Amino acid sequence: MSHSYLNSSRSVKIGARPTRERNTDEQWKILSNGITQIYCKNALQLSFEELYRNAYSMCLQKAGERLYKGTQTLISEFLEKAVAQNVVPAFPHNATPSQSKAHVFLNQVKSLWDDHIVCLGMIRDILMYLDRTYVKSANLPTVYEMGLETFRNVVLQSVQYQVKSHIITTLLYQIQLERDGQMIDRMLLKNIIDMLLTLPASSTSSSRTIATVYHADFERAFLQTSQTFYSRESEVLLKECDAIQFLKRVEKRLNEEDIRTKHYIHASTRPKIQSIFEKELLENNIKTILEMDSGLVPIVANDRFEDLQRIYSLFSRVPNGHVELRFGLSNIIKQSNTSRPSNTNMPSETNPLSPILWVEAMISLKDKYDTMLDACFARDKTFQNDINSSLETCINLNIKCPEFLSLFIDENLRKGIKGKLDDEIEKFLEKSVCFFRFIREKDVFERYYNQHLAKRLLYGRSVSHDTEKNMISKLKVECGHQFISKLEGMFKDMHVSNDLTHGFKDYMASVSVCETKTPDLSIYVLTNTFWPVTVPPAMMACYLPPSLAITVDHFQKYYMTLHSGRQLTWLKHMGTADLKAQFTTCKKELNVSTYAMVILLTLFNSLEVNEPIGYQRIMNETEIPSGDLARTLQSLSLGKYRILLKSTKTKSIGLDDTFVVNAAFTSPLSKIKIQTVAASTVAGSTTHTGLDPTSLATSSTAANSVETEFERVKTMEQVAQDRKHQIEACIVRVMKSRKSMRHNELVAMVISQLSLRFSPDPLVIKTRIEELFEREYLERDTENRQLYHYVA
Repeated sequence: MSHSYLNSSRSVKIGARPTRERNTDEQWKILSNGITQIYCKNALQLSFEELYRNAYSMCLQKAGERLYKGTQTLISEFLEKAVAQNVVPAFPHNATPSQSKAHVFLNQVKSLWDDHIVCLGMIRDILMYLDRTYVKSANLPTVYEMGLETFRNVVLQSVQYQVKSHIITTLLYQIQLERDGQMIDRMLLKNIIDMLLTLPASSTSSSRTIATVYHADFERAFLQTSQTFYSRESEVLLKECDAIQFLKRVEKRLNEEDIRTKHYIHASTRPKIQSIFEKELLENNIKTILEMDSGLVPIVANDRFEDLQRIYSLFSRVPNGHVELRFGLSNIIKQSNTSRPSNTNMPSETNPLSPILWVEAMISLKDKYDTMLDACFARDKTFQNDINSSLETCINLNIKCPEFLSLFIDENLRKGIKGKLDDEIEKFLEKSVCFFRFIREKDVFERYYNQHLAKRLLYGRSVSHDTEKNMISKLKVECGHQFISKLEGMFKDMHVSNDLTHGFKDYMASVSVCETKTPDLSIYVLTNTFWPVTVPPAMMACYLPPSLAITVDHFQKYYMTLHSGRQLTWLKHMGTADLKAQFTTCKKELNVSTYAMVILLTLFNSLEVNEPIGYQRIMNETEIPSGDLARTLQSLSLGKYRILLKSTKTKSIGLDDTFVVNAAFTSPLSKIKIQTVAASTVAGSTTHTGLDPTSLATSSTAANSVETEFERVKTMEQVAQDRKHQIEACIVRVMKSRKSMRHNELVAMVISQLSLRFSPDPLVIKTRIEELFEREYLERDTENRQLYHYVA
């Protein structure tokens, strides 16, 4: 092959080639001139196609490095000249320049930046092939990135002129002016900040991105100055503003920062500036705001729900905001029961209306915080739990709250719901049950409720039996069947007693042995385990008038024909009687207690007018206990309607007092109800057995009232006795199912199971465990004295 090539007759002429250096010099000259014309804004006179070919040719001739660095030098020279001619003369002379000077300076920077970006875009297009070849292989920033870095190095980081420092200072001062309420050119600030966001903080490469000048320099300074500003702002506001004004200013500042972020501050700065804002204005001042004289207490007291909602919203931004708010709210609720000024409407033993007013106040308090929960706290569960817990504490600070609630329900079921619509009655029942949930000693409430219900049923005081049963069904839902078993038993007895009364009337109509007319008798047969009634022997000794005694004997015989083997105990201290009385000028129908009926029919029915009878004779012939006798005589001789006249003018009953019939008695009423004096008002009365012997009887005409301290002690003694049995039953029930348990586990289990009724004392539980050891229900483990075993 080589020989044929040498022997070829063809001749090839090769001209002299120009040197590479000369070609690249010419090409660079064309390109440098084009770049200069672009920066001189003469781009329309250029042929971009020709410029691109020259750049392409230089890359092919391995002159990419020369092209890249030459372009960088040209850009640097132009920027240096532009900074010196346009930007430096516009520098502000101090850190607080006027608006016009700041505007001129920032506009010059913006103009230089805008021109540079436009020119850089054209240069990037011309040197596109350079980016694809040399730049990529050398792992250098692209031409566009290099232009940005050049702008950063020559303009912003110029050691000679310190442009960046002036820009940041001017921006921060403009923001300060806006915070002070002045108008600024937000669009101009946005353009400058966008420039800082575009410029990298350090050298970049094609493989990674470096933080921008905005984040590295401006944001840091912005956050620092903002922290200083809001720290100072916080101190000023605390001195000048009350709590609500402070929060309104905070809310205003918060909105301003949000608007600022939307207009020119980058979104990435928003959480950082909010954190500083919230810490300086809110988190550091939470307790101070809440404890101000104009803070949480007056806001809650005056139902300023809008302000409270503002507190809730703002405090949600800080970690402990809601915790402190809930704590403050809880303290206010807990003090609601004790912080009210003392007046005649507050609970007292001498004011029978005070329990009703107290319960109504507590229900209103609950309604208030329910409304607050909806309007201010968005039904926040944590707030709901704390409010309910605090209301429970507040209500139970009154040790008589179970009795007061029972009196409140009693008052309404006797007359309060009369004439109300079904929806109103249902609302009353729901609120009563809601109040009941907060009571810790539910067994105490059960005892009082049994007593009050017994009075309503026996004396026909209940407005509606359907409402009574509805209330019982709601209590059953809350506490189970065992809680209301006695209440249901009472209603059953009332139903059975109505049938017995009708049956007895038919029985008496068929009896021919009665020579004289007997009084009509309505009887209530009460199951001993259901009704809160016990009778001392002294009360059973009362003598009944002969006509009534005959009727009682007939009922006894009639009842035994239906229920053989049962024993009836007649509660002579209870009940009422309707008597027809003939006075000198009028006839009246008197409604009196059973004791008053016995006194009037036995001693004063057949006497001559003005024939006196002594106290001792009345006691001997009636056998009524002294305390009840004194109260009954008081009601007949010292009350509003004086059927008898007493020999002395004192308000108490003495052993030497005598009584006569008030034959001249007159009254505009044809039917007169003589109320029995309450036990606590009788001097020297010794009949104090809580409800059991006297309470039902003395309330045959009088409304229920708060127990005296002596009566309450007796009631709580009976409650304590009942609790002992319940605790023992619970211990045996648990041990029977578990067979063996440690002491602490057993105590915890018993407390858990009984907590729905009351809160048992661990010491009482321990005492009952010891009692069960003695009765051989339980035994200790031979090796571990803390381990108990159930004895089958």
